[in-house]
Amino acid sequence: MANTLSCIEPKYMVAFTVNQMNKSIHLEDGQIRKDRLQHLELAAVMGAGQGFLPIYAVFAISAVIIIHPAVSRAIAGLWVSFYLIYTVVRTIATSLYHEDANRERPLRVREWRRFVFFSAFTHGVILGSLAIIALPVLDPARQLVLTAFVLIITTGAVMYVSAVLPALLVLVSASLLPYTAFWYFRPSDSEMPVAAFLLAVWIISLLMSFMHHNAGSRLFCLVADNEILVKTLEEKNRQLEIADRERLQLLAVTSHDLRQPVHALGLILAHASEHDDVKSIGKHFEKMKDISNLISEMLLELMDLSMLDYEKNEKRIEEVSLTSILMQLKASQEPVAKRKGISLSIRSEQEIWVLADAGLLRRMLLNLISNAIKYTTIGSVEIECNLKDGHVFITVKDTGIGIPSERFEEIFDPFVRLDPKVEERDSVGLGLSIVRRAALMQGFKIQVSSTIGKGSVFELCVPLVMNPRSSHEIKMERFDFPPSREVLIAVVDDDFFAREALVMLLQNWGYSTVSAESLSSLKKALNITQKPMLIIADNHLSPVEFGSDAINAVRERFNDFLIPGIVVTGDANVMINGLSHVEIAHK
Repeated sequence: MANTLSCIEPKYMVAFTVNQMNKSIHLEDGQIRKDRLQHLELAAVMGAGQGFLPIYAVFAISAVIIIHPAVSRAIAGLWVSFYLIYTVVRTIATSLYHEDANRERPLRVREWRRFVFFSAFTHGVILGSLAIIALPVLDPARQLVLTAFVLIITTGAVMYVSAVLPALLVLVSASLLPYTAFWYFRPSDSEMPVAAFLLAVWIISLLMSFMHHNAGSRLFCLVADNEILVKTLEEKNRQLEIADRERLQLLAVTSHDLRQPVHALGLILAHASEHDDVKSIGKHFEKMKDISNLISEMLLELMDLSMLDYEKNEKRIEEVSLTSILMQLKASQEPVAKRKGISLSIRSEQEIWVLADAGLLRRMLLNLISNAIKYTTIGSVEIECNLKDGHVFITVKDTGIGIPSERFEEIFDPFVRLDPKVEERDSVGLGLSIVRRAALMQGFKIQVSSTIGKGSVFELCVPLVMNPRSSHEIKMERFDFPPSREVLIAVVDDDFFAREALVMLLQNWGYSTVSAESLSSLKKALNITQKPMLIIADNHLSPVEFGSDAINAVRERFNDFLIPGIVVTGDANVMINGLSHVEIAHK
């Protein structure tokens, strides 16, 4: 049964932009901080309520002594019963809270905060009810005593309930306002000041509630921030441990995989040294060339992975000719496909330009195409470009062995090879891992579908440039010169063997060369030569001299700042800033 791209589960898709990712991370951190703050406020209130059972009992007995015998035993008993029931429920709920294993979860925190609110409201109503059932029948002295008693209880509540502000406000209001109303609506010269005093106390209690809550909130914010910081550090440490294990695994795997071609190279050299006939030596050189290409490919994958893992690496998103990249890849990969007896075709009806990092996009497509060729023995590999909704959907389709659906996610992990029986082990298993990381860095989508025994389809979604700038505005950094002794190329490298090998290769191709080992020797050589058409410079010429300095020196010597240059480096994270018409070539 054939799978289609539309049925790929979201977890197998790489699809988010860097800005969206950063925004979601900030929102998530803010929500975590808010949830943690609410939990700390709740914990402060519930922790303070653990030892209140005897205190509430004293309150109930004191209230009965004050209102007896003016209030009947039945009413006083009913009031005391309500108060004790509330006290028992509050105490049991406090114990249940501390036994709740999920009390720190946001949903449970909100439920417990609602309980605290209704508990405070109930407590305030019970205390305020005495203003209705007791004050009207008490003598003035006991009225003042009862009012002062409730006032003391309410003021004390500011200290332990202030962490949850809504609960504190409803407790203070439900407790004091009935007494304020009682004294206000029974006007006399002696009673009016009591109402005014209670109103002032109520207002002051509200202000104290806000002040105490704000002070507590600042403390809780510090605690929450410290906890988040500790968790962040723990997560970073965990990530570092994982990265360290991955690097150890990378070292072990690459050491093993590189040892094999190096060992084979040694055997071939030993065998070649025992034969002097041209035919035999020619065969050995072909094998050594293949092995050299294999080692180079392995090292290039490692450099690509290192570059993508480097956090400070800067991508260069610009208008890129997708058609040009695909044609270059076809030219380099078609001979490989022909050697296996399979066809490689590209279907693109028009010149297509996209927004991407040219180097990363080229590497992604190279990995996808080479993987398709690697795992295909009969049939074809097809690359197709379709335009839709402002994007280009680049499809790489093969007729290879196929991928089990349960391994769709695994294939993007480092060191994964689908079929250990495949003899052409021309990499260390990092190709698709590099594709995924490059897609994440540029905000591209990548999808996969496959049918076992029939082949696989990888689809890459890249933003389309609807109106690309004209060719004279976009300078393609392509240095193609037909071989000629009139074409002079300057080579600067402090390594004698690397410099001489490159000079011999260029001369063998038909170019003229001028070479130097340092900036000073280059300047001397330039005084007696014609203007070079290209400068190839090693990045590190000395502790204080770099390839960009050599390129600038040549351009200044001939007053031509459009002479193209290539900086050769083994550093995966080199960026050349401030120089136009310069490419980076990795060793």
